[in-house]
Amino acid sequence: MQLHAQLIAEGKPISGRCGGYVYYWAYGRLCWRVYVIPKDPRTAAQQRSRAAFGAASKAWSENQSLTEEQRDAWHVEAAKTKTRTRLA
Repeated sequence: MQLHAQLIAEGKPISGRCGGYVYYWAYGRLCWRVYVIPKDPRTAAQQRSRAAFGAASKAWSENQSLTEEQRDAWHVEAAKTKTRTRLA
């Protein structure tokens, strides 16, 4: 509770995990809850998705057909993608 009070007193917009709590914004207000380790059911579909993501990541890093200029151009375009910022 002391950490929570300190974060609120600082007035900084935060989201993410801090200590044993998760902070997030909902309806324009800062909310918080206790952090709980998520379940990992290891279903077949989940394992396929993880394998596909791992294969794509490996292919990207080992791809010799892309030049450094092409990779740099990809990173520039990816940086234009709107995502939520995470502070703290």
